[in-house]
Amino acid sequence: MTFNPNPGSLSGSSDVAISSPGNGQVLAYNASTSKWQNQPAGIPLATISMPGSLAVGIVSLPFPLFGTWRFEAVLVDVATAPAGASIIADVMYNGTTIYSTPGNRPTITAGSQWAAGNTPNIITFTGSTTVRGYIQFSLLQVGSAGSEGADLVGVLYATRVG
Repeated sequence: MTFNPNPGSLSGSSDVAISSPGNGQVLAYNASTSKWQNQPAGIPLATISMPGSLAVGIVSLPFPLFGTWRFEAVLVDVATAPAGASIIADVMYNGTTIYSTPGNRPTITAGSQWAAGNTPNIITFTGSTTVRGYIQFSLLQVGSAGSEGADLVGVLYATRVG
């Protein structure tokens, strides 16, 4: 490890793959690359699997949420990378996007296989025994015809805060 003269920054350190964690992220050591990397904080709250060739559309995951949760991050991964266009994913809670800033949505660029969304704009939800929430994963865009991308897995990370 090299000496970092600026202790407020991770830049310049040889064992760091990123500059510093963003909001909703923590550092985790990746033994396969021997580097520290950003990882989403929280636990996997909802996971969706979309096997086969991808298409624009919505998959709903109805389930009750009790207590207060903070949505931290969304990661998406595909087994087959898209070509010609990016895959743009969204997550909605009760039909409303958690990414009201479109540029924050997870976007797998053509030729890539994964992406993380930036910090969601809608970050907390409080559920109760009388309030039932549901999560929806949406594909807003896929790769070009014949190269849409395939076998997507999406994960919504959250932390229970109350």
